[in-house]
Amino acid sequence: MTTAGKLDLTGDGFFVLVDILDEAKAGLPEVVPSPLDDRFSEIARAYRKADPALRRQVREQIPMEYWLPLLQLGDRCAEWALVDKDPKHLEDGLTAYCIEDFRFDSHENLVHLSRLWYAGKTLHADTAAIFNQVGQCGSPQGLQELSNFSARPEDAKSPWSMGLQSYQEAGHIHFRPRQPKGTQSPVK
Repeated sequence: MTTAGKLDLTGDGFFVLVDILDEAKAGLPEVVPSPLDDRFSEIARAYRKADPALRRQVREQIPMEYWLPLLQLGDRCAEWALVDKDPKHLEDGLTAYCIEDFRFDSHENLVHLSRLWYAGKTLHADTAAIFNQVGQCGSPQGLQELSNFSARPEDAKSPWSMGLQSYQEAGHIHFRPRQPKGTQSPVK
């Protein structure tokens, strides 16, 4: 399974991924990064290093119940990149999309991808190149979806255009759904 920092997705490593996804499905930690994020990063690196046949097998074995937790782990990678000011975490976040393979709701995929794009742009990374590079580890459909997202106009990739607003809490950037203008809580 894991020896000297190496994870084998052909063996117990796949079950490590399932355990991480079960944990994410049950509720994500408040703090980024967390040990869960570290473990997912190790899985993401192993996935990117695996041969195409093994990556396809992993994608095909991920049931629908784990698609949203994968997207949420991708969101956490975007936040982690912003916390560390290191775009390498974007690769792990995009790997979550390669594993999920754009099978969840298409609009939701775009909303979640916008966070990774935002992090990349904030860090002045070559975001399109990172999307393309990691997309090579996905299915042809996944690569096409990442390419299509990258090709959208800049304003169509922003979290704002996806109905999100950013806010700072404890020095970290987070996102939440935007409230339409003129809407206020009836409770004062």
